[in-house]
Amino acid sequence: TPKMLIAVYLFGNIDLETWNGLLLWTAILCGFFFLLRCSEYLRKYAKPDEHKCVRIRNITFALGNASDECKLNQPCDEVIWYHEYDKNDWLGVGSGDNIKLTKKDPRQCIPSHFNRLRGMNPEFFSDRNGDAFVFTQEDGKVLTAATVERTLRDASLQCGLDPRVISSHSLRAG
Repeated sequence: TPKMLIAVYLFGNIDLETWNGLLLWTAILCGFFFLLRCSEYLRKYAKPDEHKCVRIRNITFALGNASDECKLNQPCDEVIWYHEYDKNDWLGVGSGDNIKLTKKDPRQCIPSHFNRLRGMNPEFFSDRNGDAFVFTQEDGKVLTAATVERTLRDASLQCGLDPRVISSHSLRAG
């Protein structure tokens, strides 16, 4: 829930000044607001799912209602997320979603957090045809579902929830 997201932000011990911390928070937001299953953006096992896990080439950072990529040094106001292998894609063409910049609650603004990530490591986002997975940590490994789950469970205690019923399988706002 949005209440749980704020608990994660406040009590999840996430250092938003570091690459890995900001990456974790942005991944949690994307999982929730883009209705993702963990295999679509995280690593569940030794390696991420080669087909489902979103890559840099699948993200467009747009500006001013354009569907084209804005310049790397230019803040975007929209993140467009393309799923090459969406679970519900019976036509086999993939699917896309987008999220615009919001000032309602900056803590939950996905474009703002991606802008900060892009500023921290522009080289990571510079290869638009790249095969790199979006949520790759400083050590070169994709963020794990277990890390997200542990962070959610820690914050669930602040919401009075039983952490044993919290999972990272599907952080879905729907």
